[in-house]
Amino acid sequence: MHLRIEVVYSLADQVTVSVTNLAIGLFFVHYATKHDYALYSIAFGLISLGIGIGNALIYTPMLVTAIAEDGTLRERHCKAMLIAQLIIFGSVVSIIGSTMAFLYSFVAENSEMAIFSLAIAVASFAALFQEFLRRYNFMAAKPAVVFGIDLVFAICVISILFLLWYQEYQEMFLHAVLAYAAAAFIAGGVGLARSGLIQRLQRNDIRNALRSAWQNGCWSLGGVTITWIQSQCYAYFLVILGAATALAEANAARLLLSPISPLSTGVMNVMTPRLARHKAQGNMQGLFLHANQMMKLIMGLLIAYVALVYLSKDIFIQLVLTGDYRDSGMYLLAWSLVLIAQTARTNTSVLLQVFREFRPLMIANAWSALVVLVFTYIFILYLGPVGSILALGCGELTLTTSLWYALRQVKRTLAQRAHVLG
Repeated sequence: MHLRIEVVYSLADQVTVSVTNLAIGLFFVHYATKHDYALYSIAFGLISLGIGIGNALIYTPMLVTAIAEDGTLRERHCKAMLIAQLIIFGSVVSIIGSTMAFLYSFVAENSEMAIFSLAIAVASFAALFQEFLRRYNFMAAKPAVVFGIDLVFAICVISILFLLWYQEYQEMFLHAVLAYAAAAFIAGGVGLARSGLIQRLQRNDIRNALRSAWQNGCWSLGGVTITWIQSQCYAYFLVILGAATALAEANAARLLLSPISPLSTGVMNVMTPRLARHKAQGNMQGLFLHANQMMKLIMGLLIAYVALVYLSKDIFIQLVLTGDYRDSGMYLLAWSLVLIAQTARTNTSVLLQVFREFRPLMIANAWSALVVLVFTYIFILYLGPVGSILALGCGELTLTTSLWYALRQVKRTLAQRAHVLG
């Protein structure tokens, strides 16, 4: 498939993802309490952690390893990775979910939170299942299938939420997580049916796939865990400090940026397999050229959108959010700065993954997470809840600088090798 067609399908997919996330957020803003929205935000953060761990141990190692293999061997490798993921993450999620449910039921005597813990565990497993099929089809240059997976998910989750609203269910935070789980299982099933991965395998295939994943992903796993701590730090600090309503307000402001925030992810999902192929073929000039071109496009679109939304923030807040969230202007500014910083380092992060430089990625993430942890509490004390978002921005700037330095070292090594070979 031609690159332009792939990018169009990928952007259409990211529009679908953005609209879905926006719809879920607006559902909570208009039809649920701030308390419910805060709890759902915590749940979604934990689900994102699961996906991040899957990305570190399964998806990224699968990409950088399988992309260099021929078609038959690549398919066999990916099938083994899928089964390994289902076995390992299914077991881990079951143990963690059951343990949390037990603690809430018999120690804290809170049956509602016990059920909520199990719901998060089920939703995490479902999200990992769906995400694997998305990443595999991106790697196989089938963005149309990915678009279909996310479209099915969107239709399912929005339909279920509509039914919940129509039936006037309470405890929306719990039912929304269960709706997410059901939709992810259905969408993942559609992706599996279209993938061609349903086939019996030898036990050795799974063992070899796991060994390869761990060798490539152990450092990445640490980086993902640290990144999650950094990105979710603001939420837990606000909840611990008794500002759960501020968490809802912060996430409501973030909704205004949700249509553009997945842009870099969508483009890079298409570009990463191509960059990995360039690297496997030794075409370093093409690799860096394509990466830089995509980054310039993404940053231009992002800055234009952010400027439009912020300059018209009063209109957007009035149209999209309710009166309870009318004081979200400062949160919107803070999130805009964070989003620009996050996007600025996406290109560098992807290139380091393509070169399998997972250790520098983890070290850079560790430094930025430390910055966030230190500054979050201080900024909240002096600037209020919005300080938690600004602290995240400081961490992103630290991460951007560290990754740029790490990539510079990689380029210097490549130049030295080229000089020796020349």
